[in-house]
Amino acid sequence: MKWKSPRPIGLIRGNLGKEVREALKFATTARTARVAVSVLCGPRGVNIPVTSAILTAIFPDRFTVIDYRALESLGVKMNALTLNYYLVYLDYCRGTAAQYGLTLRDLDRALWQTSKDAT
Repeated sequence: MKWKSPRPIGLIRGNLGKEVREALKFATTARTARVAVSVLCGPRGVNIPVTSAILTAIFPDRFTVIDYRALESLGVKMNALTLNYYLVYLDYCRGTAAQYGLTLRDLDRALWQTSKDAT
């Protein structure tokens, strides 16, 4: 959390360990990305970018991180991210990675670096 989104640390610390473990259990056994992301957004202080990072760490072949740098490299400003927005982004990244023979992680790194190089 400190790496991805340090601002809500106080909220996150207020979650019960049991609730977090349960959310992780349901998310990792979910059959769809929509359910996995929805469940992980349940605990206080956990938003779409944090959820995308958690799921990417667990399932790097199925999920990708969404953040302002990746979106910026695609010419998109990061506004309030919704579940549906992330799912569209995830589908786009999956398709683009497959088209160019990349892993989702490699695509994410390339998008991040493109933004970084532009600054």
